[in-house]
Amino acid sequence: MNKAENSVLIRSFRLTSALLNKSQKLSGIFIIILLLTNAVLDVFSIASVLPLVALLLNPELIHSNNLLKSIYNFSGISNSTDFFILITTSVIVLFIIKNIISYWIFRYQSKYAFDVSAGLSGNLLNHFYTLPFLKIKYADTSMYLNRIVNIPPSFVTNILLSLLTIFSEGLIVILISSGLLIYSFDIFLLLLLILGPGAFIYYLIRKKKLSVLNYNLKTKLPKVLRLATEAIKGFVESTIFQKQKHFTNKFDQINKGLNNDYSKLTTAQGTSIKFVEIIIMMGIGILFIYSNLFIDNKNEVVLILSLFAAASYKIVPSINRIFVSFLNIKTHQFTLDELNDIENFKTALSNKSHQPISVNDKIELNNVSFEYPSSSFKLNVKNFKVKKGEKVGIRGLSGSGKSTLINIFIGLISIQKGEFLIDGNKINSDEISEWQKLIGYVGQNPFIFNDSLLYNIAFDYELNADDQERINKTLNFLNLDNLVQSLPDGLNTNIGEEGSKLSGGQKQRIAIARALFPEREILIFDEITSNLDKETEKEVIQTILKVAKRDKTIIFVSHKDEILNTCDKIYRVENGDVFLDKEKVTSSIDD
Repeated sequence: MNKAENSVLIRSFRLTSALLNKSQKLSGIFIIILLLTNAVLDVFSIASVLPLVALLLNPELIHSNNLLKSIYNFSGISNSTDFFILITTSVIVLFIIKNIISYWIFRYQSKYAFDVSAGLSGNLLNHFYTLPFLKIKYADTSMYLNRIVNIPPSFVTNILLSLLTIFSEGLIVILISSGLLIYSFDIFLLLLLILGPGAFIYYLIRKKKLSVLNYNLKTKLPKVLRLATEAIKGFVESTIFQKQKHFTNKFDQINKGLNNDYSKLTTAQGTSIKFVEIIIMMGIGILFIYSNLFIDNKNEVVLILSLFAAASYKIVPSINRIFVSFLNIKTHQFTLDELNDIENFKTALSNKSHQPISVNDKIELNNVSFEYPSSSFKLNVKNFKVKKGEKVGIRGLSGSGKSTLINIFIGLISIQKGEFLIDGNKINSDEISEWQKLIGYVGQNPFIFNDSLLYNIAFDYELNADDQERINKTLNFLNLDNLVQSLPDGLNTNIGEEGSKLSGGQKQRIAIARALFPEREILIFDEITSNLDKETEKEVIQTILKVAKRDKTIIFVSHKDEILNTCDKIYRVENGDVFLDKEKVTSSIDD
């Protein structure tokens, strides 16, 4: 193996080790010990065939070979035929036991590997939740899907398991080869000199193609995921504008290329055994020629051929697995790159505890400014003040900065300049999670989970008596009782992907129920009535105002005067500037 291949293996081992936690590393060491044990058993089982062949050729060895003589005397058997049957049966039993142990080790190894995969996927999802809101907002969804769902199992299958395979199968090849070397140095050296260069040339031929496959798999798979996601989510638009062919053609072009690369990889994996078989047959041919020319004793010829044939029984599949593992490691380096390129992958997962935050007087944004990296838009907030128990309205044209203001207020966007104060105390970025525990939020397009109605409201499947009473009260507030009664399994009914089984108004009310259920002290509603009819809108707002009487702080983002006029004060957002528009308006929504 040349320096480049060594560097790939060393790099793969180093980066893999960096991804494993202490417990996983200890389990990995235990697996290596098991693989070492299994390799010794493999060699021992192969070596056990040699006495059988020797006895078959010369039964008198029972009396002339000290080891066989001792076993013969200990067994109490009185004839060579029965002794041969005993030895044969013992070898068969040894092979059975060895393979049972091998099966258990393989099962343990597989479970270990995919436990690592599950852990990595979980960590990646946790890491996803630590990313800045803006990074996620403008990111390619398919990239994160690929990273969280596809990369970890691909990594353990093609890198972690391949490294373990190279270790275990390499150990078997080394031990068996060492035995052959000790038994017949001349024959082993002859085989090595003739067959070694052929194996090296084969790998050099494959090397360049592997690098191309690695790049193609890395770049094409996320593209296929993105195109498939767009095709599904864009079903209505593509159908109305009759652009189905546009989506299918784009998808087919990339997907066919990806599957062509998979085909090449599978071919390389499958044909490596054919090359190994050719090498082994050349070796057997050399053995025949060597034996015919230099060995006169035909029994010795048969013994040598039997030994090398038995060794080939293990070495051929082992060498093939090593080749395939090299192929997998070489073509899936991108999985290591993906996992190790994640900034602060491990440190971001730690959960720091902070003192709970409470609001006794007011929340303020003072002299806050924010600019998007790739936009000329700038939000300026000289003073945005929300007193405890107030109802505050925010109005403004589309694109004026209302959503940016709310995202800063709830801590999704970090402040670039200025102060965020609660009761006069500055809130730092590492305290935002505590601040968010006070907030119930409903956006313009709330997300509905492909799960039960209960889970969509409570983020749980089972409720205690108090929670059940609270959810019933919330459903009653929002006139969702009839919906629950109409569903086949009530609250436990799956409401479809993104609420596909519900109307727009029903989805909006479920999102409002989600905000009301935890009884957070600050409730923010961003254009929540956009999908509601007039009567339902009126009922929903009246319900929210009833809730507000329970010492709740309410913020409405809306362009509707009938909603804003229920507020104690209204802020206007215009071209990025935030200023107080009206204060102490007491009109009722019933007017």
